[in-house]
Amino acid sequence: MPPVRDHRVAMGRRAEALAEERLRRAGFRIVDRNFHARRAELDLVATIGRRGLVFVEVRSLSGRYLASPAITVTPAKQRRVITAARAWLAHRGMRNWDVRFDVIAVVFGGQEVEVEWIEDAFRPEDVSRKPRYF
Repeated sequence: MPPVRDHRVAMGRRAEALAEERLRRAGFRIVDRNFHARRAELDLVATIGRRGLVFVEVRSLSGRYLASPAITVTPAKQRRVITAARAWLAHRGMRNWDVRFDVIAVVFGGQEVEVEWIEDAFRPEDVSRKPRYF
């Protein structure tokens, strides 16, 4: 694997570990990691309480050249995450859960690491519509 790819993979794994740690500290229980379904992946799946289920998309950048790595979660990416979430729910036979989609954005800047957690970042009904062009 080329060095740039190795660095990106390592950074992504570190970001997921930081996101997982943040979720655990907030009382979530991690039930799955890196679930693949059709050309989509779920980074983290967590539960909170008795019926709360959260699908978490983790994004990371080295350096602050964008406002936040969260802006890279485009509507197309959201649709892929939602597709993977539906497959995960079907695979697990889970029904009647309160589901939400969060984004955890991690910026690595030298010695400092910044973690931004956006709860309820997107919803299936918001991204299922075709975009309008004016």
